[in-house]
Amino acid sequence: MITSLFTLSKFQKHAVKALIFNSTGQVLLQKRDIKQNLPYPGYWNFFGGMVEKKENYKTALKRELKEELSFQVKNLSHEAFSWIWFNDWLPTINHFFPIYINDKKLINSFRLKEGDKMRWFAIDDLYQIKMVPSIFHNINKIISFLDYQKINFEK
Repeated sequence: MITSLFTLSKFQKHAVKALIFNSTGQVLLQKRDIKQNLPYPGYWNFFGGMVEKKENYKTALKRELKEELSFQVKNLSHEAFSWIWFNDWLPTINHFFPIYINDKKLINSFRLKEGDKMRWFAIDDLYQIKMVPSIFHNINKIISFLDYQKINFEK
């Protein structure tokens, strides 16, 4: 039996991710806590999380960034891209929102409230770190986006 995407959509979860980057193309990642009940403990991931009922994607990401990073986003741009990740439970649609930050004062105000640590990574380093599988399998989409942004900054 073939199931249409429309039918499948009511059985999917949605997650939002912040693609926080600077003018050199570095991205800010969060190392997941090492907890027994947490999937992929100790793996690197983007800040963000699951969308709650009756919450739109931008509101969900703003809430997650405040909870995880003590960062209050004022203006959030449009979604850059998304993908479906098929896991052991329900398919999850990951929605990525770019956040360009080049203000040192703002960067220094970040306070990690969830996760083991945070760190800025150069694009080339992304291939060599232990990332959650959904990110690792879609790394080319992320890097293409960052490369395009970096070219625009160099103009």
